[in-house]
Amino acid sequence: MYQNHQRTVREKERRLEACQRDTERANRECQRLNRLKSELLVEQGRLQLQSDCQAQNVRNRDSLVKSLASYLEMEGYERAPLQRATAQELPPAGEGEAGP
Repeated sequence: MYQNHQRTVREKERRLEACQRDTERANRECQRLNRLKSELLVEQGRLQLQSDCQAQNVRNRDSLVKSLASYLEMEGYERAPLQRATAQELPPAGEGEAGP
């Protein structure tokens, strides 16, 4: 009877050690994934900032193109948003101006 009890105790100790190893492994993996999540959130924030900046640059470009087109009395540039090709159709500086 005592030997059965000892065998049961040893088996439970082995299972406990296995569970503790699994828990430690899971904790390390959780820490790794949390670090990765933090890095990805930082990257997401950086990309969102770039996106916002780019959107503002496009709005500024559209406004400048409309102002220039209005000043040069050019048709077709008054609607928003302008497509890249439409904005690039403007003549280079100096070509749209009247000569001396």
